[in-house]
Amino acid sequence: RLMTDQVWFNQSPNLRLPPTQPPGTPGVPQTGVGQGIGDLTDGAFARRARFVADGTIFKTIDFKVEFDFENYNSIAFDESFVGVRDLPYVGMVRVGQTHVPFGLEAYTSSRFLPLLERSPLYDAFYQEFAPGIFVNTTFQDQRITMQHMFHRIDNFSQFNGASFGDGKYAYSGRVSVLPVYEDEGNQLLHLGLAYQIRKGSGSLDFNGGASPGSDFVRFRARQSLRDAVGLQGDPTRIVDTGNIVADHVQGLNAEFLWYAGPFWVQSEGSLAHVDNAVIPVTNTVSRRGDLNFWGAYMETGYLLTGETRGYEKAMGKYGRVVPRTNFFLAQDKAGNIRSGPGAWECIYRYSYVGLNDNTIQGGAYGEHTWGVNWYWNSNIKLQVNYLIGQRIVPSPDSSGIVQGFGFRGSLEF
Repeated sequence: RLMTDQVWFNQSPNLRLPPTQPPGTPGVPQTGVGQGIGDLTDGAFARRARFVADGTIFKTIDFKVEFDFENYNSIAFDESFVGVRDLPYVGMVRVGQTHVPFGLEAYTSSRFLPLLERSPLYDAFYQEFAPGIFVNTTFQDQRITMQHMFHRIDNFSQFNGASFGDGKYAYSGRVSVLPVYEDEGNQLLHLGLAYQIRKGSGSLDFNGGASPGSDFVRFRARQSLRDAVGLQGDPTRIVDTGNIVADHVQGLNAEFLWYAGPFWVQSEGSLAHVDNAVIPVTNTVSRRGDLNFWGAYMETGYLLTGETRGYEKAMGKYGRVVPRTNFFLAQDKAGNIRSGPGAWECIYRYSYVGLNDNTIQGGAYGEHTWGVNWYWNSNIKLQVNYLIGQRIVPSPDSSGIVQGFGFRGSLEF
């Protein structure tokens, strides 16, 4: 898998200020939002560079190991598991690191993303991978899927295939149904609901944090174009609650996906309920009650060349686009020009994340994104995205507009 990006940014002048607040600024213990987000710089980089070994042994034993090289200062693992499928009553069981069944975007592979990046909800509320035990069961000719996963969850030590720390456990459960599934998936309606409960991470995941033994949670999100890889660039989040000590977090996520031939609509809404929070982060301060943060997006697209998006019925998630005619442009021996169009797709998405509640003022962010995809074949595509987003935080001088333009060439198989 190789995805190479080129990005260009423009932003309000006040957002170029440092992502910290001056000493003595009121409200600093209750928020992670700074004066600005730093300078979003133009760049070119490998967004994903990965090698995969996967397969099936004796028809029912699955395995996968995926190495992640794009953060060149460290090699990480994405999916890395061994599993058994077609088990009586249970269906599929995987042990190792795999997709967490919470959030349709996060649960679906990055190979099939219709835009360059997932929505800001992904940063704020979802975890893409985690080590644990995953179970997938289907009913009614795979029109109902049910996933359960008992796993670890670490905020700043993801994707390394290892997790240590007492009490850092989570459960994620998801159900999806297909009340409509016709014409081999060309017409479908997908509805999904997921629930997650998790403990916070320890102080090591939060660069020291407060006292050892505390459980920390944090919610933050970037704009939907990246301007940092590994140790290079500016990874500052545009909205950020800062660190919160809490007993645990409960999450609820709803999914909607509709295909009508080449036209499709996809939407999700997510709520994070923080139980028994401590504000600010110190064990000497009394509990301040519960907090609620939320976000949603609506995304729609149209395949101009008449294809329909893929759908993985057994797992309850969307899949790849396969062009009716691959792109080619060549001259035959007689001098005639032969060509094929590939597949063309236009996309729009609106996303919103709200990270304000009680004394926590992490900010709000709304974003419009437009995209055009050109699929040369089922494994190669070119993507162009333009976004404009607005950051709204308590200090008007720290609010502002972000614009971004991105281009990607993608190869995956």
